[in-house]
Amino acid sequence: MHSQPGYDFLLSYYGEAFATMQNARDGVLLASKTHERSRTGALGLLGRSLKTLGVDHLDLWQMHDLRTEEDLEEMFAKGGAIEAAEEAKQAGKVRFVGLTGHHDPAILMAAMDRYAFDCVLVPVNPADPARLPFITTVIPAARARGMGVMGLADTLIIGCSSPAEIAANLHVVRTSRPREPRALSAFVLHD
Repeated sequence: MHSQPGYDFLLSYYGEAFATMQNARDGVLLASKTHERSRTGALGLLGRSLKTLGVDHLDLWQMHDLRTEEDLEEMFAKGGAIEAAEEAKQAGKVRFVGLTGHHDPAILMAAMDRYAFDCVLVPVNPADPARLPFITTVIPAARARGMGVMGLADTLIIGCSSPAEIAANLHVVRTSRPREPRALSAFVLHD
């Protein structure tokens, strides 16, 4: 099992925020991901993430950065990361399982055909139609399956660089009022 650059740092400051802020975990959908393709590697990384975060479960665990057929074969093989996802769900360590990919929509489509993922994270940007588009392939397929779509479609992903930024984001969530559906329609990607 190896670390991605900055991974331990990110987990540790979220863990510190959860430990020092009363009810910090309330109302937060806590997500993490694994780049490991084997059951053993993925479960090891999940265990380390939970320990560092100081929590007993994740709301969303994503199979991260799927790029190649080899990634899929290893992940879906006996002893692969999908076994880890199922085991983690059964043990209550993970509520939902997702996938992410930034390179080839066909790889994500193939993964979605093989497993009932709960959501998918894809790049959504002005260059999408020019090469290997996700907007016209993965997003409609995910919607047809009832999956959540992350990018600029269903969820805004906010990065934080300090515990103070986490606290500020939590404050916004706790004090904001839901927007009217008409106001949100300007931000929704329509099929």
